[in-house]
Amino acid sequence: MSNPQHNKTRIAIAYSGAHPAHIKMLADVYSTSILMLGNWSINRDISIKNKFLLYVSTALKLRKSAFEIIIIEGTTQSALMAPFINCRNPKSKIIITLSAEDGLYRAFAARKLLDRILIGAGFRYISGIIASGDLVAKLAEQHLKPMPIAIRYPQLPDEASKSLLAVEPSLDSHNMLLIGSGSALCKGVDIASQSLAFLSNEFPDAQLTTVGRLDIEEQPGVNPQGPVDDIK
Repeated sequence: MSNPQHNKTRIAIAYSGAHPAHIKMLADVYSTSILMLGNWSINRDISIKNKFLLYVSTALKLRKSAFEIIIIEGTTQSALMAPFINCRNPKSKIIITLSAEDGLYRAFAARKLLDRILIGAGFRYISGIIASGDLVAKLAEQHLKPMPIAIRYPQLPDEASKSLLAVEPSLDSHNMLLIGSGSALCKGVDIASQSLAFLSNEFPDAQLTTVGRLDIEEQPGVNPQGPVDDIK
């Protein structure tokens, strides 16, 4: 990726949540502008309508801007914003999406029709992908138009890594913990919940605790905690 300090390329980065790992992935990109698409958090529930209006208004501003390259955090956010930025734009931008696995997984692995239509249409206006893992690259290569894909594995901030070192597992416990996101169809939550039935045959006290804003079905042994401030 080019450095704008060398060639004066104008780059904007639009973060939907500014995940610390995503910021670290782009630490070597010295942008002239960083835009926050929203100030939502685990303690603040924002309606889909308000999010959509914010995406569209930001996209229209970027369409008229002098930025040549736009990096957008989030698969769905990119698919929504890219048409508003580049459709019939005589000065089209290079749009790159910073993509985790959940958006593409819902659309193509879990076969969610609306997600597939949205992402398929929106990615016609996107030039490349920065993927957070091999699964993203595989799904993109199978289902989207050919485009450059760079894999940059996100890393935890040093402070977060050190804080987790003090957390030791209990070898006698059959309680498993999974950190999810907005859907059970990513980060292995769906597979783990299905596997729990098999584990329960050997370990009747087996429990699966999930953390995050997950839409997960009720079943014996699954203990959804919802969003938490302190993972420890």
